[in-house]
Amino acid sequence: MGFFKVKYSLVCLLAGVLSLTSLSSAAFADQEDFSDRLRTCKAIDSMVARTQCYDVVMDEYDLGTLKRRGGNEAYSWKIDTKKRNSSGSLDVTLTLPSTDLFITRESAQIRRYLVLSCTQGQPSAYISWGVPIGRTEGNAVADNLVNSKLGTEPLKAERWLASTDKTASFIPTPTEFYNRILKAGGTYVVTIKPEAYYDTFSATFDVTGLADKFQPFKESCHLP
Repeated sequence: MGFFKVKYSLVCLLAGVLSLTSLSSAAFADQEDFSDRLRTCKAIDSMVARTQCYDVVMDEYDLGTLKRRGGNEAYSWKIDTKKRNSSGSLDVTLTLPSTDLFITRESAQIRRYLVLSCTQGQPSAYISWGVPIGRTEGNAVADNLVNSKLGTEPLKAERWLASTDKTASFIPTPTEFYNRILKAGGTYVVTIKPEAYYDTFSATFDVTGLADKFQPFKESCHLP
């Protein structure tokens, strides 16, 4: 999935500077943890899981100081815009990290991401799991049984299509989903039974705050 924007050169540069910087003991502890987390990510074989492992680290640390971020700053909506053509039309992506972590088979911690995308004026919504949710052999389109619950709404069971690389699940009715989030807010919990590789697992997202960043997305997709 193309929304990951891990700046590998910056990560490498920061890792290289660590040994040259004199810091307080507290800052040094954060710095050592940052280095250890990068080394763990680097050892992951799966490119998607490795990328999302780096994303977790970069979400949790202020890259200017290498100190851990406080509060819920690491789990808030992030907006990315890209000019589509000379008319100034924008493609807009809103990304939200999960509040919980998933431990991969390589013992790395990764987050799942809830992604709202408006590309070429077309809305979509999906969850990037960071690990395969279906067998990767062949090109057959797979789907998975997904149970989800938003705020105080009743539990909802649906079948979601998987991405071609089998690491993401597409929410069937994205526009309806946007409206539900804007209205309900709160916690969004998703449970999926993958076709292969992993047992049933879940992801939790704090979807509050979407309204504060939704206007550019709404205009890009011409939503009412």
